[in-house]
Amino acid sequence: QKDDDGNVCHSSHLLNIILTMHRLLMSPKDLLDKMVILYPLKQTYIIFVFCLYTLCMCFLYRYWISEFWTMFQLHSCLADSLEQFKELMREHGQQKLCSLLQTKWMGDREWSQKASQKIKASNKKRKVSLLFDHLEPVELAEHLTYLEFKSFCRISFVDYQKYIKSDSLTENPTMERSIALCNGISQWVQLMVLSRPTAQLRAEVFTKFIYVAQNLQQMQNFNTLMAVVGGLCHSSISRLKDTCTYVPNETTKVLNEMTDLLSSSRNYETYRQAYCKCTGFKIPILGVHLKDLIAVNEAMTDYVENGKINIQKLQALYNHISELIQLQHNPPLLDANKDLVHLLTLSLDLYYTEDEIYELSYAREPRNHRAPPATPYRPPVVADWASGVAPKPDPKTISKHVQRMVDSVFTNYDHDGRGFISQEDFEKIAASFPFSFCVMDKDKDGLISRDEIMAYFMRASVICSKLGLGFSHNFQETTYMRPTFCDNCSGFLWGVIKQGYRCRDCGMNCHKSCKDQVAFECKKNIKIPVKGIVNAVNWVNLFNLELLMVTLWEQFGDGPFLFQHDCAPGHKARSIKTWMSGFCVEELDWPAQIEHLWDDLEWILRARPSRSTSVSDLTNALLEEWSKVPINTLLNLVESLPRIVEAVIAAKGGLASY
Repeated sequence: QKDDDGNVCHSSHLLNIILTMHRLLMSPKDLLDKMVILYPLKQTYIIFVFCLYTLCMCFLYRYWISEFWTMFQLHSCLADSLEQFKELMREHGQQKLCSLLQTKWMGDREWSQKASQKIKASNKKRKVSLLFDHLEPVELAEHLTYLEFKSFCRISFVDYQKYIKSDSLTENPTMERSIALCNGISQWVQLMVLSRPTAQLRAEVFTKFIYVAQNLQQMQNFNTLMAVVGGLCHSSISRLKDTCTYVPNETTKVLNEMTDLLSSSRNYETYRQAYCKCTGFKIPILGVHLKDLIAVNEAMTDYVENGKINIQKLQALYNHISELIQLQHNPPLLDANKDLVHLLTLSLDLYYTEDEIYELSYAREPRNHRAPPATPYRPPVVADWASGVAPKPDPKTISKHVQRMVDSVFTNYDHDGRGFISQEDFEKIAASFPFSFCVMDKDKDGLISRDEIMAYFMRASVICSKLGLGFSHNFQETTYMRPTFCDNCSGFLWGVIKQGYRCRDCGMNCHKSCKDQVAFECKKNIKIPVKGIVNAVNWVNLFNLELLMVTLWEQFGDGPFLFQHDCAPGHKARSIKTWMSGFCVEELDWPAQIEHLWDDLEWILRARPSRSTSVSDLTNALLEEWSKVPINTLLNLVESLPRIVEAVIAAKGGLASY
């Protein structure tokens, strides 16, 4: 029941469940269309019942519009269905009720608060160190909580529903960024420990992070606590026996207690008990609660007998998600420093592979061959759903944080306002990052300028990898046996031997002068096994040359035809030559080494964000990209082929202008 303003007089719980959770079963437009179909014909009811039914439907739509108006802005098709319902009411003489379904006011309404509005960094000027070694564990825990809460608040009701439907992060960037932050913190903890050259210094960093974890537990930030403890328990850290000897026994005991708290045994029973006792601000272990949602979704069917919707399932999922959304309205009482936020954001925004972390671990403490090999230890607090998710920040966001961090550095360390800081101060700041720094002091005067620092951070290998410029190429000086061009500047690689450099991982070719300026990410080739080899028989069957000849005869007459393919052994077999001559098809004596469209498609496929790992994936990706090729590209290529062939013949197989 509703009052004159469209407000629900009694409990709206069931109504909210239907209007929010229906997206698991159907689109909002389908729901609205089904509701419109229920609109009765006037002659079916007496006039009083008909008017009452129409009024109830109008109030239902009004409540949907007022409480879930963002749905109407995201799905413009809802407005069309609503207009159809209004037109239906006008046909039945109920035009006065159309005023209840106005949607014009939605254009002036602001979107729900963003995370940055829920918790703001302090503008107050308070003295805070930007050096990792000088930061107190409580300060570090507070700022990590600030970043975690911002990320947690960005996850909307729809994001949880998307994850339930797909059980993956596909097309769910908000959830993916939250997971990437958790993984980034875990890797940052590992790399900060491994960045110290001696076992004693590594133990100091290890101990400091345990104190950080203690503060996170007191703040009831379980998600970041999971990331920090997961990093400390990672096998790349736990194998450091020399480092462990410097860690106090009391500190190790604290770590064991937190590991037990976050243990996955008995479905995270210990964590769940501690979480239920918490009140006020708290950040849950997101992975645990997402698994709960998936478990409910899989355990209960969408429909019960007679095709009715399973309301109990929708209610269970709604209650789970609503509890998580409600936590976003309890911000922590923090006084975050903007300078430190920018520094942490930049230092957390990195991605190393497991192999790279293990290489660094073994470099710090080599394997003892006399000792039995350690059993691979999987940390009990790392959620499976979060593994393998690399941060994917926007380049503009990275540039913004670099600029703000550099501003913070000069605000705190350039006391004279000369636009320089000392090399000593910069090296201290560099200690906050887990990767090594080498100062670019061009003038060799011991002072570092703003431009030098800005350029250095933007060119740092890990940051560049996030901008699509990273993962250094594995270049090797190479002698090319055929004409080759630089993939960076498109210039020809001149010389008799050792004309240029070739990446052993992705196959990129470039000049010596270009190899340090390459602006393409190195994407290691993923070899996809294909059954069989391309011999003479398969070459005929692959292209179905008989069908090809029929097509040529239909389009161009009896010939003769000039066919171009390269000098692969399968193409030059005697059976192929016999077949060619039998159909009056001539072959070029000097086939041109020109890739054309196939070369372009290869680069397009390499540039795709996800690499193909099977024949079917590669086929689908190729067909998708092929369909996007403009028709003008194909027409221009066909028009240029006669000129290309003439140039190759004139050069007798040598280098042509093409």
